[in-house]
Formats: sequence, structure tokens, C-alpha cells
Amino acid sequence: MLIRKAFKFEMRPNGEQQHKINQFCGCSRFVFNKALDCKSAWLGGYLLAVNPKNTSRTCPCCGHIAKENRQTQANFECVECGYTENADVVGAMNVLRAGHAQFACEVNLIRGQQQEPTEVS
Repeated sequence: MLIRKAFKFEMRPNGEQQHKINQFCGCSRFVFNKALDCKSAWLGGYLLAVNPKNTSRTCPCCGHIAKENRQTQANFECVECGYTENADVVGAMNVLRAGHAQFACEVNLIRGQQQEPTEVS
């Protein structure tokens, strides 16, 4: 007979409880990433991990990075150019852009080419 234990966590878990939470969340994240990788390979896709650092603080129009661009959790407004959009949409646009740039560099390395830096005008 299988006995299931229920864990009662306080608002601020102690060290042992936090360890169990981290252990559980890390395991489920690994399983999700593995399933996503297998599914995308099965469908002929390509899974690429992108560093999410500053993706919700970077303006997709002018590229300005500032903490002040996120006045609230849901809204994004660039202090440099005034661009406004939903914060989730801005984060997704920046992750997509980073993924495209990373993929382009990987494809060039596979072909034995090196990407030349472009001059910003």
C-alpha cells in the first residue's frame, strides 16, 4: 500500500522545507525541459536555451536597458524613446531576438565562418 505524505509549509519555510521545495521544482523543470527537447526534435524543430537576463528591461525599439523601464509588473515604458507595451510581450520579443542572434552565430560556426561585427551608425 502506497502511503503519501502531505507537507505543511509555513509562509517562510525553514531550511529543510526549502530544500524539499527546491528539489521538487528542479526535478519538474528538468523533466519539462527534457520533454520539450524531445517533442521539438520529433517535430523537426530546434530547442535553444537563451539567457533571460535583462529581457524584461530592454527596449525592443532602441535597445535601452534600465530598471525604470518597468514601472509596474505588467507595463513596460521605455524612459529613452517612450515605447510602451505589455511587459510579457516585450520580454518575449527580446528572448526571440536573442534566440535568433544565438542561432545565427551557431550556424556560422558549424559552417566554419565567423560573423564579422557590424558597424552601428
